[in-house]
Amino acid sequence: LSTVQQLLSEFRQHEPLALHLHPQDLAWVAQSMAELGLNPEQTQLRPDASIKLGGCLLESTVGTLDARLETQLQRLRDSLLQVRRGEEYPGAAL
Repeated sequence: LSTVQQLLSEFRQHEPLALHLHPQDLAWVAQSMAELGLNPEQTQLRPDASIKLGGCLLESTVGTLDARLETQLQRLRDSLLQVRRGEEYPGAAL
């Protein structure tokens, strides 16, 4: 739910939305739609067994955001390797 809440805080203004979730996560999110402030008319929940538990893909009017755990871990790994090589991380503040 925390992943979905974070995505929604950034993308709610770009409705309609489609959330692709592992089927078990989807059931949990479906039960929590009101708590998350999701408009059922503007939000589609799509089961996707290729997404691991805890991950999510969000489609909005401005594009797709990949919030799968393996994608986040790969980005973290890449950032740590850049720092180790002495490269400046593109997202770092100066």
